[in-house]
Amino acid sequence: MKVLVTGGSNGMGKGVAKILAGTDNQIHEIIILCRSKERGEATIKEIIAITKNQKISIVLCDLTKLSDVRNAINEIHSKHKFLDGLFINAGIGYAAKRVETEDGMDSHFQVNYLSQFMLTLNLLDLLEKSENGGRVIFNVTKGGEILWDDIQMEKKWGYVIYCISPILPWL
Repeated sequence: MKVLVTGGSNGMGKGVAKILAGTDNQIHEIIILCRSKERGEATIKEIIAITKNQKISIVLCDLTKLSDVRNAINEIHSKHKFLDGLFINAGIGYAAKRVETEDGMDSHFQVNYLSQFMLTLNLLDLLEKSENGGRVIFNVTKGGEILWDDIQMEKKWGYVIYCISPILPWL
């Protein structure tokens, strides 16, 4: 299997990359999407040392930049004829305040949703070419409320409400 893992240099994504790289006699190819070359290369070394699987690579992409997402999509298409799986894991956790990206989006909205959607949508053709039936797996937690009249949360921003629980009242 050939699997792309977003957020694969840290946390759960890194754990998934390690597990997949080490199973089935190390036959799986793992592509780690991450924003830091240093962290990505360190993760590759760590996974190879643990699993002995040499089929680990990185694609650099800062999900707070839609231009990076487009470049990552193009790089993946140029290097791979198919994907068997896409593990959508990267995300921004807690933040004390709203941060706007260079694209004019709330960073949580862009990283946790918009960039992941753009990536997934533009890699569906590679998943369709999988002989194993391409799969997309989303690592999600309990979601927040979608504020259709303030989708960028410019009027009222709150991390807990935005990212954690749809049942908490507005603070």
